[in-house]
Amino acid sequence: MVPKCSIATMEHFFDLFQSPDASLARRDPREAARKIERKRDHSQRGAILVFVVLLIALIATLLAAAQHLVVSNARAAKVFADSLRAEELGRTAVDLVMAQIQTGDPTGRRNGSFTAFLDQADLHIDYLSESARIDVNLAPPALIAGLARAAGLEPNEASALSERIASLRGAGNKKSIEDIEAVASTWDLDPEVFAAMRPYLTVTNGSAKVDPLIADPKVIAALFEGEGPASELFLARRAEGFATENDATSALPSRVREAVTFKPARALRAHARVHLADGFQRSYEFVLTMPKADDEKAEPLAWRMIP
Repeated sequence: MVPKCSIATMEHFFDLFQSPDASLARRDPREAARKIERKRDHSQRGAILVFVVLLIALIATLLAAAQHLVVSNARAAKVFADSLRAEELGRTAVDLVMAQIQTGDPTGRRNGSFTAFLDQADLHIDYLSESARIDVNLAPPALIAGLARAAGLEPNEASALSERIASLRGAGNKKSIEDIEAVASTWDLDPEVFAAMRPYLTVTNGSAKVDPLIADPKVIAALFEGEGPASELFLARRAEGFATENDATSALPSRVREAVTFKPARALRAHARVHLADGFQRSYEFVLTMPKADDEKAEPLAWRMIP
């Protein structure tokens, strides 16, 4: 016989396989509803907590980005302010050099170096007469070719350069080179060779001659047509000091003695290095015309910042 079970017994049996919430709902519907409501509240609170955490993280990221932007802008503003201040001091260096050459002795007009302290900044200034450089419009083509050889050009290529320059200066051609940067294209020079020659070339010497007492060793080598040992011997004697200008001239090859001078050129070139108290630095180069009389003032021809 199959045992008989009451309805209550069967309901209890099925309750064993149902979820606690379902079982509770059968026994006490109101308590089950309250429990479901509590779970819903917990779930909403968890979602809100996650949202709040994400919002805080987003705000923190935005604040960090804003702080970085503020710091970057502050640094950029400081660099800009330092740049303006350094430029102003660099232009002040022009006045300082003018005063130096106008109050100094004739030898001081050829070259010099001095330091000035202005507005919590150091200015280190070096200046040199343009007679130390080779004038691209007036110097003999052979002298320019000698500089090209000293810069690394082969002798046959240097001779070809000399011929090109002589041809460009031929009869009826009075056009001058006004910008050093035009030399490479005008003379058809390799960019690397021009870069090696550029520091020793000028358009403001005003004469075909160079001063062997202040010229760079590369220019001295050009006087010796690029011959190293002979120019090095001259430089060694120059370091010891020549007794007179005639002694300096006699130490040069006779073929180039007419290409030298001991007088300052019509212009000089100066370099000013500005050091601010906070470590900011800038360098500037400028060219000044030399006054022809004591009552005249030097005038700036060019001024630029050196990278």
